[in-house]
Amino acid sequence: MAQRKITQARAHETRARILTGAAEAFAEHGFAGATIADIMTRSGVTKRALYFHFDTKEEVADAVLAAHTTWLRDAVAALAGSPVQRLVDYGYLTCDGLADDPIFQATARLAIERETYGAGRPASFGVWQETTRDMLDEVAAAGCLNAGVDTGVVARMLSAPVLGLHLSARASDPSSRLHAEIEQCWTHAGATLVRPEALTGVTLRRARPTA
Repeated sequence: MAQRKITQARAHETRARILTGAAEAFAEHGFAGATIADIMTRSGVTKRALYFHFDTKEEVADAVLAAHTTWLRDAVAALAGSPVQRLVDYGYLTCDGLADDPIFQATARLAIERETYGAGRPASFGVWQETTRDMLDEVAAAGCLNAGVDTGVVARMLSAPVLGLHLSARASDPSSRLHAEIEQCWTHAGATLVRPEALTGVTLRRARPTA
């Protein structure tokens, strides 16, 4: 039994290393540009080990997206505060993930490579938009949204610019974070979306991490 647990733990660790290495490769080179050899090198695994877990590069990419979805939902569930504060903090959570996390960065790259990655496969942008809409629905259920706000429309309005700004920033400054843009978004659009009293006590600004 103990040996079986050790074997399972090693398999889990190997799979995690493959996903991290693959995410780095996808984020840097895109789906078409990332090679199995590059993924193996970044992961530090043999071809046999990689193909024990995955049959194709598409399966690896699918697993990267699935890992991102699980992480994102857990991270959102852990956000504290009012529904409005959680929605604001979700924006900062997203921009920090895009700046620091290879799997987050890979999902952003894969989101726009539908032709090479394959139509019909899961898209990270859809996950972000769905998560944003769920959080907006929570804000609405708490009676904090202004009348006439369409949560579906606003979810896309909030999600699409973040992806676009991230890709633009990566092209000019790979270390760039989107804190200023998130703050400006809520400074200018907050009162349009959320009832004034619901914004009372909500922190719209987050200091940019230095590390």
